[in-house]
Amino acid sequence: MENCLSSTVAGLSEQQLAALDYDQLFAIREGVKREHYDSEDERCSRKRASEQAGPLYWLQNHTKTFDDHAIEKGTPPKMPFPRKSYFVHLMRALMESNRLLIPKSREMVSSWTICGYITWLAQWHGPLTGIIQTVKEEKAKELIRYCTILTENQESFLGERHPIASSTDLKLEWASGGRIFGIPGGEDQIRMYHPHVVVFDEMAAMWDAEQCWNTAHPVATQMIGVSSARPGWFAEECQTQPELEKPISMERILKRVEEKYPYPIDRSHCY
Repeated sequence: MENCLSSTVAGLSEQQLAALDYDQLFAIREGVKREHYDSEDERCSRKRASEQAGPLYWLQNHTKTFDDHAIEKGTPPKMPFPRKSYFVHLMRALMESNRLLIPKSREMVSSWTICGYITWLAQWHGPLTGIIQTVKEEKAKELIRYCTILTENQESFLGERHPIASSTDLKLEWASGGRIFGIPGGEDQIRMYHPHVVVFDEMAAMWDAEQCWNTAHPVATQMIGVSSARPGWFAEECQTQPELEKPISMERILKRVEEKYPYPIDRSHCY
């Protein structure tokens, strides 16, 4: 949609612009800037897997990651989110799947991508509760740090529109009600929350991964497990073909009734 004020200003002649005083020019500049911010904020909020709008657009254009190994690499520590061909497909899977397991290799930026997704959810589509669970508390702190870095490095107009209410090593909370908690492994840890989305990072290394998954299943709208390769429950689940639910036919229903009630049914009283 074309910005009304911007298009109006673009249609002014040089003489009309020259006739405006400082206060009028300032008001126009602020109005055009506000319209631009409204447009970009809305564009970032869209539930779309694309580099032109949605979470990837926000990650690649309006915030930065932080690389702890930047000095060794000779690159700036703060960098825009990288552009990889598989990111759109990964983001689409994240946005469209209620239950998702992602086997990965190192250096695929999968953890950053998923932290970006859950941060985007909490910032634009709250109030909701997100949980990031991993093997140890220190690793959970690191992932919450990823989320915090993305909020701190985003452009100031977005930070002003989506202010953070509180931030600790294991919690990030927005004034709008979105919040993300980091928790260590253990099936009882998840019982303290009623989350919208749960992320299990390095799930193959969690000795009780299946129990944690089953504990979250009844309460979480969305569950995402991601891990590098390792034998165990996670690997087996990634290789298991999901069972497709077959439509129940009337013949099958009648057969079940006959199996349960093998004796003849008296219909003489039916009208």
